[in-house]
Amino acid sequence: MSRYSYNSPIGNLLIISDQKGIESLSISDVKAEERDSFIDETVKWLDLYFKGIEPDFKPMLSINVSEFKRRVYEIMMDIPFGKVKSYKEIAKEISPKMSAQAVGQACKKNPVILIIPCHRVIASDGIGGFAYGSCMKNKLLNHEGIELY
Repeated sequence: MSRYSYNSPIGNLLIISDQKGIESLSISDVKAEERDSFIDETVKWLDLYFKGIEPDFKPMLSINVSEFKRRVYEIMMDIPFGKVKSYKEIAKEISPKMSAQAVGQACKKNPVILIIPCHRVIASDGIGGFAYGSCMKNKLLNHEGIELY
């Protein structure tokens, strides 16, 4: 397992990888300096993202989640830079009976922020929640050229 601290415009990001890929990307005060090829690829991805460029590749992920969460995360990863989708829209893509709240809970548990862009998922009537607060979510959306408020 490798851990690396990435200094970003939104604060320190902790990247954690295992032998298969990135298992966690989070805002954290933890400092670490151990890199591997998965972390190197993620650093390149983050450098592009914070320059305002949508990377044309996705770092290899190694996340252990339920099939439902995996499906939600796959849909989120297809939301382009500078675009949003509602919790309700994602729910309807999965099943006509799926609730927007279930999608919101999956977003809340996202282990790999930014790469799995849960910040691009909004409520039908506003910004919606975010594990790091609505102010941080709005900052990320603004970075991508999205002005909700």
